[in-house]
Amino acid sequence: MSEHERRGGPADNARPQDLSLYSAMLTFTKQRLQHADENLAKSPINRVQLEACALQVRIALEQIVLATLITNRPGAAAVTTAFAGKTAGEVRKLVSSINPNYWPIPFDFTKVESGNSYYWQMTEPATPYLSEDDWGKAYGYCSSLLHAANPYQYFDESDAKRLRVQHHFEHADKLSNYSQKIQRLLKNHQIYLSEINHSLICHVYEDTRIEPSIQVYSRGDLQTPRMPSTRPSGEQDAARPATSSGP
Repeated sequence: MSEHERRGGPADNARPQDLSLYSAMLTFTKQRLQHADENLAKSPINRVQLEACALQVRIALEQIVLATLITNRPGAAAVTTAFAGKTAGEVRKLVSSINPNYWPIPFDFTKVESGNSYYWQMTEPATPYLSEDDWGKAYGYCSSLLHAANPYQYFDESDAKRLRVQHHFEHADKLSNYSQKIQRLLKNHQIYLSEINHSLICHVYEDTRIEPSIQVYSRGDLQTPRMPSTRPSGEQDAARPATSSGP
C-alpha cells in the first residue's frame, strides 16, 4: 500500500518512477507526431498513408489524457478500457472525474528586460495549441478516417468533379494542423498528475533523443520555475527567476 493510500489523501511527492514514466509518455507522443508529420509532408499522399497518420495522431490524443493518470493505475486501466467502447465525450468525462486537472496548461517563456538584466516569464503561447474543448473534435476526426470510406462520398451531386486526391490533401492538412497543435500544447506545459500534491513544469525537445525536462513544484509554490535549456545558444539565465501566474 502506498503512502497516500495509507494516509487517505494525495501523496506529497511524485515518485521518480512517476516522473520517468511521464517523460517516456511525452517522448512517445512526440515521436508519433513527428512520424506523422514526415509522412503528411510527402506528395502525393494516398488513403493508406492518411490512415496511418490518423492512427498516430489519435494515439497521441489518447496519450495526452492517459499520461496524467500514471500515478493512478486503476484510473488508467478504466480509461484505457473506455477508449475501446465509449465515445470521446464519455472518455473525457471519465478522465475528468478521476483527475479534474488532467489537461496540460501550455505556456511560452518570454524574455523580459529589466534595467541591465532580464528574466524569463511564463506567458500565454503566441501560436495555436490544442485546447481541451478541441480534444473530442480531433479524436472524432481521426477516428472517422480509420473506417472504410463510403465509395460514393467522392461523387455526390455537390462534389462530382473533384478528384479523390484533393480530398486526401485536405485531410492531410487537417491532420498536420492537429499534430502541430498537440506538439505546441506539450512543448512547454504545466500539468497536475492524479493523486499527487505537486505540479510538473515540462519542456519537450524537438530532438526526441533528449529526455524531456521536468521540474516538480508543490501546488502552492509554483512561483519561480527555472527555465529549461531552450534559449538561444550562449545566453545565460539572469539572477532573477521566471515568474508564473499559475496556481
